[in-house]
Amino acid sequence: EERRRAEEEERRRAEEKEEARRRHLEAEEEKRKQKQAEAEVRALLEAEQRRQEEEQRKLYVQKQAEEFERKRKEEEQEAKRKEQDRKARLREEEEKRIQLETDRRLAAEAEQRMLALAREREAQERQRREEEEAEMSFLKQQLKEDEIKRLLSKQEEERRRVLLQEEAEARDRHRQLDFIQQGNHSSPAAARSLRSLQSVGRMSVDYAAMGQFVQVEEDEETAEQRLKRLEIERQSEARRMSAVPFMFQLDATIPEELKFSCIGTLTSHTNTVRDLQMTEDDRLWSASHDYTIRVWDMAREHICIKSLRGHSRGVWSIAVGEKLAFSGSADRYIRVWRTDNLEPIYKLKGHCGGVYALALADREAHLVSGSGDETLKVWDLDSGACLHTLTGHQLGVWSVAVEDNLLYSASWDRTIKIWDLRSMTCIETLRGHSERVSTVCIGKADTIFSGSLDFTIKVWDMHKMRCMETISSHSGEVHKLLYDPIGSRLFSGADDKTIKIWDMSGKTRLVDSLQEHEGSVRALAWDSMRQTLYSGSWDRTIKLWKIQ
Repeated sequence: EERRRAEEEERRRAEEKEEARRRHLEAEEEKRKQKQAEAEVRALLEAEQRRQEEEQRKLYVQKQAEEFERKRKEEEQEAKRKEQDRKARLREEEEKRIQLETDRRLAAEAEQRMLALAREREAQERQRREEEEAEMSFLKQQLKEDEIKRLLSKQEEERRRVLLQEEAEARDRHRQLDFIQQGNHSSPAAARSLRSLQSVGRMSVDYAAMGQFVQVEEDEETAEQRLKRLEIERQSEARRMSAVPFMFQLDATIPEELKFSCIGTLTSHTNTVRDLQMTEDDRLWSASHDYTIRVWDMAREHICIKSLRGHSRGVWSIAVGEKLAFSGSADRYIRVWRTDNLEPIYKLKGHCGGVYALALADREAHLVSGSGDETLKVWDLDSGACLHTLTGHQLGVWSVAVEDNLLYSASWDRTIKIWDLRSMTCIETLRGHSERVSTVCIGKADTIFSGSLDFTIKVWDMHKMRCMETISSHSGEVHKLLYDPIGSRLFSGADDKTIKIWDMSGKTRLVDSLQEHEGSVRALAWDSMRQTLYSGSWDRTIKLWKIQ
């Protein structure tokens, strides 16, 4: 029994050893499998990491290639832009050179013509003196001594009167030349060279007549430019002297209490006042060739609220809306201003010439601009983008007017064009003026008015598309027209320093002729609430007119 128990004990211990060895082998196998699984996981992680690194490397290489390609394209575009700029500069330099040569040639021709005219006048004067001397010699021989003395005394008196008149005219010319020199910063040498010309004539300066795009009144004038301008003025004076007799005279039946009188003068601008506009908040906006726009409070003793600066050349036109105001200048830009705080917002660029005319359209959603580059542009005021460019005029556009969906444009090519703003096409061209058309305004009953450098005002019927009437009363070039629909009155400002008021309710009649300015009248504005007329002039002043 003890032997049996010992054998069983030994068998049990052997089984336990075998079980322990088996468990040990299972644990070793489990560890081996765990290590193998960890190795596989590590291999997978390493493979995934290598894959990600490869993808990152490919992305980096691709980004580097894209960056290199972008830089290459930018360099090509920059090279193209530089080449275009270089070509543009070369074209501009060539145009400037051609323009300078043309100006010099024209100035030389003008100087030669003026010198020839001076020599011709001197020869005529010498011939006249010789004839007078011969006539006096004949009279001395034929008449008695007392008759001879009487005739000599009369001749001497007439000659003294002529000399005094010529001296007064010379002083007046020199004074006006000094005024031009002070107002436009021209050089003293140019003024002295002009003073040496004895055949200058009446100084009725029209800066715009100097050329299609160049306005020399805003820069320093050279002697050649001044000679060219004076030659143009001499031709204008010749046209004025040969003009047709006046068709209209002042209506003597108008009572004195219904005529206008000057009640004040605003003197703040230092150069020509080119445009005026009155707004419903009792503010008067004025644009001038002194590069500024001034805003006047007409309800508080006519004070200047602010002077708006930003243009680098003279300001030719303004258009004022409810929230925004616009100014066009010879610097080719249109600047946009806030009407509440009078601060600048942005500027519109697109014209290649000076911006000489502005008008709001489509309930102030669009702006129409006319330029010396012979085009009109329609701007979207929400985005500031140019929607359309209207072409058709052969010379610069100097005045625009908008009514409903129709746009009227006056140009120096002697025409008025009518445009449909819905289709952006020209539907009619009005011809009739013999000189450049400088202003256009809208009347009532489907009529428009146009003023020209031929000294006339034309009334056009928009149904028949023809001229109904030609008004010839000004003795100078007509620069501005303004229509009062309530009073059926037409105001006209001209180079003869006058403002004429016309009754258009029935048969056209001249109601009044206002003459207080010392220079050409270039701008007009009407305050219907106060029944007050505002006029801007070449003499740098704004005058206020009211019914007596």
